[in-house]
Amino acid sequence: MMQEEHQRPRMVMIPKEDGSERPLGIPRIRDRVAEMAVKLVIESIFEADFCDNSYGFRPGRSAHDAIDDVAHTLHQGYSEVIDADIRHHSPCHAHDHGRRAYL
Repeated sequence: MMQEEHQRPRMVMIPKEDGSERPLGIPRIRDRVAEMAVKLVIESIFEADFCDNSYGFRPGRSAHDAIDDVAHTLHQGYSEVIDADIRHHSPCHAHDHGRRAYL
């Protein structure tokens, strides 16, 4: 079997407001097809583990849906909303300076 040569993504430079540029990689079609196939397989596996009230980066859910859910919950008489964005939550991270615990 012949080994395929790895092709890097096509790179273009995108101008920024301050006059500098940033690189943007445009993936090859074969890579996008492989990414989509993996996404279709693992998305349903991970979706089964998410809570119904989790909205971030989920198919068919948006920030507007989250806001509507909060408004509905507040109208039911609840008076507190908790929003959590846990960054670098793995205990293996060496850069643990900003971690805080709130009880």
